Amino acid sequence: IGFANLGLDPAHPTLPSLLKQQGYHSALIGKWHMGSLPDFGPLQSGYDEFWGNRSGGVDYFTHKIAGRGDLWDGDVPVEAVGYYTDLLGDRSLEFLDQRAAAPDKPWLLSLHFTAPHWPWEGNDAAGRAESARIDATASTVPLGIAHYDGGTMQTYADMVTNLDANIGRVLTRLAQLGMQQDTVVVFTSDNGGAWYNGIENLNAPFRGWKATFFEGGIRTPLFMRWPGGIAPGTQRADVTGHLDIFSTIAAAARAAVPGDLTID
Repeated sequence: IGFANLGLDPAHPTLPSLLKQQGYHSALIGKWHMGSLPDFGPLQSGYDEFWGNRSGGVDYFTHKIAGRGDLWDGDVPVEAVGYYTDLLGDRSLEFLDQRAAAPDKPWLLSLHFTAPHWPWEGNDAAGRAESARIDATASTVPLGIAHYDGGTMQTYADMVTNLDANIGRVLTRLAQLGMQQDTVVVFTSDNGGAWYNGIENLNAPFRGWKATFFEGGIRTPLFMRWPGGIAPGTQRADVTGHLDIFSTIAAAARAAVPGDLTID
C-alpha cells in the first residue's frame, strides 16, 4: 500500500483486537504494509506492541525504503544496526522472555519476516556490498530498493537459510521457557515468488508468479504445530487459505467474532 489515505480501518475487527477482549497481549514484529500514520498502523488495529517496518520491504542492512529509514518501535521511528531478519528474531526472543515473566496472561505474536523479499542480500560481505551499492543508487530505482538484477538461487538460499535459523531460534526459546506445549505455531507465506526476481522457474513445478491466480502465485506452504490439537506428522489435502487462520485462531482462543463480520 503506497497511498497515505489507504489502509486497514482501525474500526475493523482484527485477530489482536478480538483476542484483546480475551485478555491477550499482542505484538506485531516485522512487516505491516497496511497503511501509514497517522491514520493506520498496528497499534491502531489492536496490537499492543509493534517493532518493524510499515512498508512492503526494506534494505536488510540500512533498513531504508525510498531513501528513508523505515524502522519503528511503536509509532516512533528508530535506528538499529544489524541484518534485518536477525533483528526481528532478536526482538521476538525479547517478547517471549517478557511474556514468560507474566505467565497468567495469554499472548499473540505476529512475526512477519520480510525475507526473502528483495533486495537480494544475504548476511555476508557480498550482501553488505550489495546494500551499499543499492543505497548509493537509491534515487535511480523505484522505491530505492527495487532489485531486478541481483537475484540468484544462491542468494535466495542464503536468505532463506537465515530465515530458517531465526525461526529455529524462536521455537527453541519457546521450549526453553516451557511454553511450547501451550502455544499454537503457524508458518506460512503471503504468495509465490515474483516474476521480477530474475530467477526462472522459481515456483516450479507450478505455473505463474506473485500477483497471478495460477498455482505459482497462490500456493504457499502452511505448517501448524498445535500440541494436543494436531498430531505430529499429520498431512491434509484440504483447500484452505489465510482467511481460515483468522477463524481458527479466534475459535481456539474463544474470542467472539461479530456475527455481522464479513471475513473477506
